Amino acid sequence: MISLQAGFQTFYRHSGDGPHTSALCNLASVKLEQLRPNVFQMTLASQELSALVAAARLAYDAMADDPAAPREALEHLASVLRDFDVARERLHDEDGR
Repeated sequence: MISLQAGFQTFYRHSGDGPHTSALCNLASVKLEQLRPNVFQMTLASQELSALVAAARLAYDAMADDPAAPREALEHLASVLRDFDVARERLHDEDGR
C-alpha cells in the first residue's frame, strides 16, 4: 500500500476589541492511499477539495481553448468533472443541504 500524507500549519490574526492575537492552526492533512492498482482513496478537507476541483476546471478551460490540446485528455477531464458534479449532487440530495 502506498500512503502519502502532507499537512501544513498556518498563522492567523484575530482583531476585535482587544489587541491582536496570533494562534497556530493545524489544518487537515491530505491523505492518499492506494487500495489496489489504479484505485486510490483520498481524504482531505473541503477547502483542499475545492482547490483541486477549481484547478481541474481551469485546466479544462485552458485545454478547451487550445487547438493543440489532446482531445482524449480533454474528454477524460470533462468526464471526471461530470462524475464529480454528479457525485456532489447525490451527496447534496442525501443530506438535504
